[in-house]
Amino acid sequence: MKTLGIVLLTVAVLVSAPTDGAAQADLSGTWDLTVMTDQGDQMLTVEVVQSGQDLTATGDAGEFGTIAMKGTIDGDRVRLAWELDLQGTPLEIVFLGTLAEGSISGTADFGGMGQGDWLAERAND
Repeated sequence: MKTLGIVLLTVAVLVSAPTDGAAQADLSGTWDLTVMTDQGDQMLTVEVVQSGQDLTATGDAGEFGTIAMKGTIDGDRVRLAWELDLQGTPLEIVFLGTLAEGSISGTADFGGMGQGDWLAERAND
């Protein structure tokens, strides 16, 4: 009888346990990021490091310098923010996207000065 109680307790815990952590994707690695704007597509490669739900992404944006983005992943929703110094004016670029089938896509807000779509796919190493 004691064994049955332990089995039932174990089953109850497993059934009621949240699955978000187990289903959480690991975005760590190298990603090719394409930002589509009225001025044309901008492509860059970023290195993503994930710690739990927290994300950091770094890369080289050419004339804009080094990218240092911080963000989060919550289920399939991704948010990354990049603080850009644009000729002495701070500008926050926010990427909101959805992870689906190994890629992330969504919209980017350029500090209220415009928007564009974006797509990130794992780089072929």
